[in-house]
Amino acid sequence: PDLAQVERELSAQIELAKRLIPRVSYLSCHMSFEKSIPELRAVVERLSKKYGLPMEPGPQQGVRFLNKVYTEREQERYRGRVQELAARFAAKEATSKALGTGIRGIRWREMEIRTGTPRSTVRVSASMSAV
Repeated sequence: PDLAQVERELSAQIELAKRLIPRVSYLSCHMSFEKSIPELRAVVERLSKKYGLPMEPGPQQGVRFLNKVYTEREQERYRGRVQELAARFAAKEATSKALGTGIRGIRWREMEIRTGTPRSTVRVSASMSAV
């Protein structure tokens, strides 16, 4: 990949996040892409220093994230099962888009992904039933 272009894009995303989110606390690399190519890791490390943001969440940030995104039921069932939690996160993102609200129009915990046979379902809280 063109590493200069990757760095510009990541920098633009960080700057946008810092404008929109009051307290950005760390850099999160989706699917740990920065580990796939050492040169990408160097780019992320540079941006971490430039913006004063650690590359990984601390233990407390991980707990806050779980509490913000997942219902108690999801946390109990999938705690420590990263792939299952990631799948639920993606399903919640898709649900917010399908509802036409985006993630700003619905809280993460107002959606619960329930696994079933033959298919999974999404439970949306009563406060969103008018959407």
